[in-house]
Amino acid sequence: MKHLITNSFTIIGTAIFFLAFLICLLSSILFIFNYSISGYIFVISFLATIGYCLLLSKFLQSKSGWQFNLYIIVSFAIIMIISANIANSFYDNSYDGQWYHQRAIYHLANGWNPFKEKVAIYQIPPGQSKENDLWGNVWVDHYPRASWICAASIYKLMGNIEVGKTFNIAFILGSFLLSTSALLSIKNIKPTYAYLIGFFAAFNPVSIYQSLSFYVDGQLSSLLVSLTAILCLFAIKSEKILYGLLIIPIVSILANVKFTGLVYAGIILLIFSIYLFLHASKRAFVWFAIASVLSIIIAVLIIGYNPYITNILSRGNPFYPLSGKGSVSVLIHGTPPIYFGKNRFHALLVSIFSEISYTNFQVTDNVIAGFGALFSSLFLLGSFLTLFLLITRSTNKHYFLTPIIILWSTVAVNPIMWWARYIPQLWLFPFLPTIFALTKINHAEIYYIKIVRAVVSSTFFIALINILFIGTVYIRGNVDFTDQMGKILANMSEASRLNSPTLITNSHRGFVEPQIHLQDRKIIYKVVDIKKLPCLYPQILIGSAESVYYCPIYK
Repeated sequence: MKHLITNSFTIIGTAIFFLAFLICLLSSILFIFNYSISGYIFVISFLATIGYCLLLSKFLQSKSGWQFNLYIIVSFAIIMIISANIANSFYDNSYDGQWYHQRAIYHLANGWNPFKEKVAIYQIPPGQSKENDLWGNVWVDHYPRASWICAASIYKLMGNIEVGKTFNIAFILGSFLLSTSALLSIKNIKPTYAYLIGFFAAFNPVSIYQSLSFYVDGQLSSLLVSLTAILCLFAIKSEKILYGLLIIPIVSILANVKFTGLVYAGIILLIFSIYLFLHASKRAFVWFAIASVLSIIIAVLIIGYNPYITNILSRGNPFYPLSGKGSVSVLIHGTPPIYFGKNRFHALLVSIFSEISYTNFQVTDNVIAGFGALFSSLFLLGSFLTLFLLITRSTNKHYFLTPIIILWSTVAVNPIMWWARYIPQLWLFPFLPTIFALTKINHAEIYYIKIVRAVVSSTFFIALINILFIGTVYIRGNVDFTDQMGKILANMSEASRLNSPTLITNSHRGFVEPQIHLQDRKIIYKVVDIKKLPCLYPQILIGSAESVYYCPIYK
């Protein structure tokens, strides 16, 4: 039964990421041949992913009948449907999400081919000025866009841009399935512990408070967890070729969600290759090296041709605009004074041990204590257990040290490691020593068992409370925002019906989200100067950075 659950979780979990991979791969091929994104891309990719599920089932569960295949397909479909419905039920209230993320998704869904052209002016939502449209295009033109392509494909199909957040939620569920599958495959890990740690790994605070927005750091977290899980399965299972191939879609998407995704993927694959060279068979090392190189080639030369290759050709640096000539620093307006004059490691500790109210987690970006107020306790517990395991006479410590080295290498390479959303993998630190400690508990001395159980129980309890606090605050804030936004749009729809067109003003440079929602709801509108709005007291559209005003109707 355990074997059946492990394989079913692996199939369903990887299918979610394979779907995103296919959407990006097929879209990239269309871009190469001068076509744009079509709603059919999602449908074709979805059907092909069902075929992938059946094929993988044949390899992992060859003796299972049609009932197992039906269970896999239905489970995968239900996850995607639930994710789409949740995403479609909430309005994104984040700043960047409504700014350049939705701008990119809108343009992709309306004919923009990023391989062939810069963001085109003719695709501006009606009423937006040319000057306003240009602000933010540097991010749209030069940033990785896997999440945007996936969002645009489903937006093109469904007609509501908010449904583009589907993969935020689906990726969380996929990472839960894959991490739990990997943990169930480890000897001496009880199923209860596997499910709990899998849950904690997947429901990273960053993933939670970005799940209903178009921010992509939550997807980064889910992909890093999933890649770690696949590497664990590769090390444990005998089917090296199969699990090596499963690395390719995850690395391809990881490298094209954020620039840091490519850096993190490179570090992870390199260190794990060294581990295999030292501790595994030559066959395993060679095949993993081949799979790693192939995944990077697909990630950079095909799916990531734009931005990585085009950035090199046009700007001389693959990571423009974050580095290279004419680069723009994200730290100019994002660094709190509390970090001034401190190196990255000092700033990280300041961030972890700073006080923060959980009410701050109604928003998508927390630059201080971004993993929650209780993460400082989890960090101390993880540090204690790490040191405890290092000084005890445990065997096979390389199993434990390798993931710790990988984790801290990916954290340390980031110059803004104090900013939680840029290093979401740090959330895993308290749980890595926990996994290793639990594998040794059955044959350990009594003092070891008591210490480990106390630390593990404390870690689980604190992590659960931390996640529940953050999740409750974030969901409550988004429910309130969505309720207000729904009423406002209904009011504007009524105003449009009575006094077509609805008049609005947009003073923000490139803040196009309000117009997109009006278009999706078939509300006729016109952007005018605020002085021309036909009312004495124009109302601010919530979530628009005080840039959009309109005249409500009163009943």
